[in-house]
Amino acid sequence: MSVLTYIKQADEEQKVKLREWLNEGHGHSTMSPDYFTSRGLPTDFVNDRCGRRWSNFTFVPRDCLKVSVSAGHEAPIGYFNTYDDHHEWRFLLRPEDAERGSLHVDRYSRRNYDYVYISQKEWAEFFAELPPDAQKEHSNLATLRRSQWAEDYQPLICSFIEGEFGEFRAGHAYGNLYGIHHYHSVWSCDWDDNDDTHLKVTLGIELVPKKVGGEDWLMERKDWVPYLTRMEAGRRVEFIDIHKVWDYGVHQPHKGMDMEEIEEKVDNSIEKFKDESLISIYGGKQIATPEQWRSLSREELIQMYVDDRQEELDWYVERVEKWEDKAPGVVVYVSQLLRREPANPKDERELTPPSGWGFEYAQPLGYTDCMWNGNYFVPWVDGSGSSSMMHALCSEFDVSSDTGMMGRGSHGRALGQNLLAFLKEEDVWGEEE
Repeated sequence: MSVLTYIKQADEEQKVKLREWLNEGHGHSTMSPDYFTSRGLPTDFVNDRCGRRWSNFTFVPRDCLKVSVSAGHEAPIGYFNTYDDHHEWRFLLRPEDAERGSLHVDRYSRRNYDYVYISQKEWAEFFAELPPDAQKEHSNLATLRRSQWAEDYQPLICSFIEGEFGEFRAGHAYGNLYGIHHYHSVWSCDWDDNDDTHLKVTLGIELVPKKVGGEDWLMERKDWVPYLTRMEAGRRVEFIDIHKVWDYGVHQPHKGMDMEEIEEKVDNSIEKFKDESLISIYGGKQIATPEQWRSLSREELIQMYVDDRQEELDWYVERVEKWEDKAPGVVVYVSQLLRREPANPKDERELTPPSGWGFEYAQPLGYTDCMWNGNYFVPWVDGSGSSSMMHALCSEFDVSSDTGMMGRGSHGRALGQNLLAFLKEEDVWGEEE
């Protein structure tokens, strides 16, 4: 049976959920296989496109002080207090490697040195950009020449790496000098055996953080994401985002139905949609269509928002009930953990997590290569991304997936609209549509 035929034979509830999913797009979200099959997609089609997928992140050891990405390896690293107030960076084990049975990172398997070969022309341009006092002090090194000891050039290269000479316009703007970075240390300088006009520089790769905007990219404890995780045979099988439990189980019920906020949103949108050319407002859920904003009364629009908010609150209750079934007492635990400052949990060792669950911090190491569910980071998913599944449907139905949208949310919504148009043509919803 084809996928299209299977969808056409889905029950009404599944078709309603399918249409809601495609309307929303959920371009940032990842879902379990059940999410897709409950929307009328064939089980085999879904399972073939689902599996464990990891985000670019690391779980943080308890004694780690900071997290970053190594500049020379693009691998997760942690900052540790080793002994006598001595600190050092160490590689952190990626969770996918731990799941495959690795117990630690083999630092010695990592590349730890580089070579660069500097030509006479490159050196001349480099030297010309040095501050005048440095040029005067090292005037005997203005050119590369075999008559000079190779190691005599080493201090200038070391000073360059340490940033003592500031920004350069030339010299390191291209060529091999461009290959020397802040994470290098000079091991040795030698004349190239194959070309006596080139200086061979052997560089050690130090374990230091990458830089963003000229500053070390560092994430400290207050920035990490707290989770409850459940393990089986050394494998993480489930996780609960503690910030998400706080939002759904504590903050949203406390906020409730905020009529003042709803009325303000409605009034602002009515004003904006007075512009007849406006077809949408960027960001957020589109509760009413442009035509409704221009034709319905203020009271009718407020009621649409009230109904939507009530559905949202009811959904929060359902989600919290599922968490409580998995981890009884989780809302109480989270409310106690975050009661002082939701963005910065108190010392987790003071509280006992729900039975069978453990507290862990995780740190996302990127944005485009991390998965999300709604507005929440997902360390892994046993399933598929929403956009990935829509791409699979586009391929199956020969529907264009070229939306021209850059953002994942916009792209997901545009994909959904393309698929909705196709399914409407195929009369999936019949006269109801």
